[in-house]
Amino acid sequence: MTSMFMQQTNNHIMKKSLLYMSILFVCAFAQAQNTYVPDDNFEQVLIDLNLDDVLDDYVLTANINTLVNLTILNKGVDDLTGIEDFTALEYLWCPQNNLTSLDLSANTALETLNCDFNDLNSLGLSSNTALEYLSCKNNNLSSLDLSSNTALERFYCNDNNLTSLDLSTHTALTQLFCKSNNLSVLNLANGNNTNIVGFSSTGNSNLTCIQVDNASYSITNWTSIDDVASFSEDCDTLSTNSFERPAFSIYPIPNNGGIITVDALEAVTYELINTRGQIIKQGHLTSGKKPTQLYEPISWTVCYDNT
Repeated sequence: MTSMFMQQTNNHIMKKSLLYMSILFVCAFAQAQNTYVPDDNFEQVLIDLNLDDVLDDYVLTANINTLVNLTILNKGVDDLTGIEDFTALEYLWCPQNNLTSLDLSANTALETLNCDFNDLNSLGLSSNTALEYLSCKNNNLSSLDLSSNTALERFYCNDNNLTSLDLSTHTALTQLFCKSNNLSVLNLANGNNTNIVGFSSTGNSNLTCIQVDNASYSITNWTSIDDVASFSEDCDTLSTNSFERPAFSIYPIPNNGGIITVDALEAVTYELINTRGQIIKQGHLTSGKKPTQLYEPISWTVCYDNT
């Protein structure tokens, strides 16, 4: 009798244990299938799209991980935490919010992104190799790594604080608008410049040289640049405002022609060479200063001692 009672007790305990474990498993499973969305305005967007039903900082992952298009326009969103679980997302349009950072590296299917008119200090696109359209105008970006985004066709980054852009591997590029930044370096020598049908870099007072495939082509076809800027196949030779060697100097280096001064403390013969490798001015000075008018930018200078 005692043995039977003990057996029944053990069975009861085992059933309760299994039930308890099952409850824990179900809870854990349910929790694993939810995505954390701490920004109430972001979650409200999902509720309005019938992807969620209650404002509780969580959304069912199954409701969002197959979504292809998402628009969040002027909704007062500060934080897009949770966007990483939108793994099928191809189109994200989120301008006019309050975002300060945005990491979309988990959204590897993304092809189109517009995040204009936010307060972005950082934008992470390191794994977005399918990205073709990027507009991040009117933010606070001081740097942007696009080395992984070589499929990019249209890129708009006006009104930021960018100091350099290297698009030399972006052979699909057809449009670039990078106005009103702090650019001092812009490399567009991607081997396919003739595909670029829209270009403007005005409003970058420190950008004196734009590296391109063919300077003559760019001079003819890309006219929306600052007066201080010029095109060259090798911008390293235009990285300063003057050329100097012992007892000889030329200043300022003209970017679109202008008056320069050749200054020699000893006898020298000099040649000024344009971006196509042609000698556009040559002369001889015994000593002193000589103002010289140029009608196109120079790329480099050669001088010879007269000894």
